[in-house]
Amino acid sequence: PAGADAMLTRLGVLLRSSFTEADRERVPLRRELELLESYVDIMRARFHGRLTFELNVDPATLDALVPRFILQPLVENAIKHGVEPREEGGRVTVTARRESGSVDLEVRDNGDGLAGAIREGTGVRNTRERLLHLYGPDRQEFALTPAPGGGTIALVVVPFDIDDEPPATFTAAPRLPAYAAVSGRRSAVSTPTPVVSHSALRRSAS
Repeated sequence: PAGADAMLTRLGVLLRSSFTEADRERVPLRRELELLESYVDIMRARFHGRLTFELNVDPATLDALVPRFILQPLVENAIKHGVEPREEGGRVTVTARRESGSVDLEVRDNGDGLAGAIREGTGVRNTRERLLHLYGPDRQEFALTPAPGGGTIALVVVPFDIDDEPPATFTAAPRLPAYAAVSGRRSAVSTPTPVVSHSALRRSAS
């Protein structure tokens, strides 16, 4: 009963946000992470200890505006394809970092990785279309690529913007071949950055 109550509470948070913030295309990243945490808590209960979730967030990105609910479908996709098929479960890591004039959001799982040609489901397709609608073809980047050592990386790059106005001009770097692009970006992740825990996010929000 306690677990069911907790899941209903988290579901209520998501539903209220979908109604009360429906007119907001973009929200501060800290708010996006709060909503994501509610979704992940529901998934933790569903998978009974088989899901490990990690956040690696640069505090400098917390006030950056990002598309509302941009992370949830990517985490859902990572759980579906990277965690659910494995008896032992798996890990999903969300990383946010600032790269000069952009914010890089990365969702990584440690599953079996991509097999053959990538087939985009509804969540991935909607993410691509939303980014194109909000930022145009040249001010955003979205890619699904294999992760070194196994698993898949979903990468979203949007302009760094803290004012709720049209995003500043930003041109995404030319796309490298899939594996080379991942290798280059993963080297950036290996640089130590401050980590914001769930509790720190709550304190900041309060």
